[in-house]
Amino acid sequence: MGIFDGRRRFRTTQDGSKLFFPWFSRGSGYVMASEHDYERLRRQIKVYEIVSFVVIVSLSLTASFLISKELIVTIVATCIGISFSNLFFSLWMRYLLPRLKVTDEKLPRQSFSAWLKGLKPIGPWTVPDPPVTPARKNSD
Repeated sequence: MGIFDGRRRFRTTQDGSKLFFPWFSRGSGYVMASEHDYERLRRQIKVYEIVSFVVIVSLSLTASFLISKELIVTIVATCIGISFSNLFFSLWMRYLLPRLKVTDEKLPRQSFSAWLKGLKPIGPWTVPDPPVTPARKNSD
C-alpha cells in the first residue's frame, strides 16, 4: 500500500458495497454502482494524486531555482499549485458526484492525537519519570 493508492477515500461496508468519500470525513459518502466503476475511479484518484504531487513539486522547484531563491517565492508557488490542484478536483467532483447515490454513512474523523499515538514516538521524552522515594526527597 503506497502513499498514492487512493484508498483513504474509499471504504467497503459490511454488506460489500463500496463507498467513496471525496472530501474525507468532512462530507457525505457516495455508493459506487459497480465494482468496475469502483476500480476505475480508484485508478483515476491515484493518477490525480500522483500528477498533482509532481506538478506542485515541479512548480515549487521551478520557482525556487529559476525565479528566485527567496523562501516566500517557493511558498507562494506551492500554494498556487495546491490551489489549482484543489480547483481541478472540485470541478471534477462537481461533474462526477451527481451521478452517484449519496449514503448516510460518514467516514470517522481522525484526530491528530490519535495519529500521534499511532506513530508511537520513541525518545527521551517518552521515558517515565522515576518514582519519588524518601531518599530522593531528602537529597533535594
